Amino acid sequence: MGGTASKFGASRKTKVVTGNAKKSLVAESKIVAADLPIESSISHNYEDIIKNADTPLDQSSKEKLYDQLHSGVYLNKKRQKYWIEEDSGLNCFMLLPRGLTIIWGEDEQYWTWRTFEEPE
Repeated sequence: MGGTASKFGASRKTKVVTGNAKKSLVAESKIVAADLPIESSISHNYEDIIKNADTPLDQSSKEKLYDQLHSGVYLNKKRQKYWIEEDSGLNCFMLLPRGLTIIWGEDEQYWTWRTFEEPE
């Protein structure tokens, strides 16, 4: 994932965020999504994101769907999180540790799983 992968739209920016969200990869784009109407700000392939969402999304209106995608949705059994960055309109994906293969991840000598509550 990343860059201008065709799965998430060739004309929009995509950011891939790993772990602690300090590093990112941002591709160049001709369009700044924050200046576009809601219809244009939702990824053209949002159906794939909705299909992989852990909980059903309210699709009764584009505004409700847009708000949910801005807030963020967990994907693939909470192994990834997707959201639309508010200021830039970037498509963001966070790869969570449980979705990665971590060498000795089950050995407490090398790795500790910590949980945290995400702010509402």
